[in-house]
Amino acid sequence: MASLLKSPYIRRGEAGERSGFTLVEIMIIIMIIAILATIAVPNYMRYRKTAQMNGCIVNLKAIYAAYEHAKMEGLSPSDVASLCGPHAYLNVIPLCPASNSNTYSLPQEDGGYPTCSNSSEEYPHELFAGATD
Repeated sequence: MASLLKSPYIRRGEAGERSGFTLVEIMIIIMIIAILATIAVPNYMRYRKTAQMNGCIVNLKAIYAAYEHAKMEGLSPSDVASLCGPHAYLNVIPLCPASNSNTYSLPQEDGGYPTCSNSSEEYPHELFAGATD
């Protein structure tokens, strides 16, 4: 025990006392970090979902524009993959950011809009009539 008190690796205060953090101080710091994390994580998740939804809507706009372009040229594409290719209307098949997979389907009737199967009530991945401008 005496050798521990004389160790050169322990800082000493003015009166030869050890200086450092107490267990209570460390626990208070950990509690503050935990409180900040409980506030920050739900906000991060909400912003992430919103960003994924907005990315999906951008993809839906591109699919809708390609679909309309194909229809003006007299074609009737059956699925999103038929719009894609090096000399087609889209260079690559768009992937929904929420699932990183092709979850898009073309409109079933004239005047309809492409849809995404990852749409939910809270975060709708939908393209509405006024959203194509």
